Amino acid sequence: MGLTEWLARQAVRRCSVLVVEMPGGWRTRVYTERCVVGRAWHLADSPAGADMLVVCGQLSADLEDSVEAVWEQLPGPRARISLAPDETEQGVVAAVEAALPRLCDTAAQHEDAAGRSLPEGMGHEDMEMAPDGIALAEGADDRDGLEMD
Repeated sequence: MGLTEWLARQAVRRCSVLVVEMPGGWRTRVYTERCVVGRAWHLADSPAGADMLVVCGQLSADLEDSVEAVWEQLPGPRARISLAPDETEQGVVAAVEAALPRLCDTAAQHEDAAGRSLPEGMGHEDMEMAPDGIALAEGADDRDGLEMD
């Protein structure tokens, strides 16, 4: 096992889960929270602190864009589960178990990251090379013989 795989397995041991309840999915949410707490994992307060997104209940068309926006805010590595509103407690546990290998699959996580787009203005292509009008240093030798990186 390489270092990357070992780190991924260690991260999964303390997973943070963001639970999103759809209308009618309260029982599935309760089962999910029970599963998370039973594993000594954390319930995330925001997408930025989550490793896994669990959607409890039927995703309606009017909430689809909102849930997708939340999903895009989760940093990698990340996994997503969608559960039926009438999911059993054993079904929730099985779904969580099935998601764990996805968090440790570095190839799939790299592919997920490559497919994500940066928000407007977050790329380097439009970055000004003289912030606040102050030109950045060139790559020439300094007077004291030190080189700039």
